[in-house]
Amino acid sequence: MQQSFIDILSRGERLATGLEAPLGIRSVREIISPELWSILEADFDESELIGPHTEIVQVEVLSKEASEKLYPLSAGPDLVPIIKTAPDTQELITLSDDDRQLTIAGKTYLVRGEIQQVILRRLVDALPSGRKLVVADLLKFAGANANSLQNAFKGSPHYEPMKKHLRVEGGLCWLESKP
Repeated sequence: MQQSFIDILSRGERLATGLEAPLGIRSVREIISPELWSILEADFDESELIGPHTEIVQVEVLSKEASEKLYPLSAGPDLVPIIKTAPDTQELITLSDDDRQLTIAGKTYLVRGEIQQVILRRLVDALPSGRKLVVADLLKFAGANANSLQNAFKGSPHYEPMKKHLRVEGGLCWLESKP
């Protein structure tokens, strides 16, 4: 039964979240990529995923409804497929593993706020699939008490130069390497 459940998670039909160990003050619950389920060993009793150089603790499997909302298998209202970005665009936009440094076309921006880090992580993670994210859902996911991305980044000294790469249209948002 556990193997069939792992198969469901590997196909992305259900999502799980977890915290990467060791835990620290900046630890943030993140969605576990479906590809990791075939690489890491699941310990269901301890709610952990373990592998070489990686340990994910406090693993929680989301309901089918929540999974579909965050990562729909077909086009849904909160993630809309668009024309794929050029392969070089993905390489021109990177976010450091600690989510503190966003690099776009060789220019690096420091990201200090946790909410801004979560927002940018979701936007960068959406790049390879070429998806746009619904602004309201993204703000809610990040825990922002704001009604716009501009308000969520209020006070960030790097938002002004960064925003020329952040596209917002029709309630959707995405990153582009070219201003």
